Amino acid sequence: VDGIGITSIDDGIFVPIMDKYVGLGIPVVTFNVDSPSSKRLAYFGQDNYNAGRANAEQLLKYMGDNPSGKVAILSHDPSFSSLRDRAQGIQDVLKDYPNIEVVGVFGGGGSDLEKAPCAGS
Repeated sequence: VDGIGITSIDDGIFVPIMDKYVGLGIPVVTFNVDSPSSKRLAYFGQDNYNAGRANAEQLLKYMGDNPSGKVAILSHDPSFSSLRDRAQGIQDVLKDYPNIEVVGVFGGGGSDLEKAPCAGS
């Protein structure tokens, strides 16, 4: 193997493996989901926190001049660091709007809204 590219969705599993290969002289890069605590050489992807902030700013445009109401953040799997970062970016923007209540970050439903924990709420 001359190099490894990986989406590290679970640091507890992937960091030791990545660090092992880096220790063997095999370059490792992450993409889409980063593991900055690893010895990986580079990360290629978006800044997920700022992507979440941009998402919230767009949502606010659709909510009108005096945004108010309840907002649920749906996430395929909130345990993924990239999705946690996006949700945090959304929450950090919306906290400045006292008439908006973020009711939570819900996951486990994948792409099926009927299976989402807050479906029907």
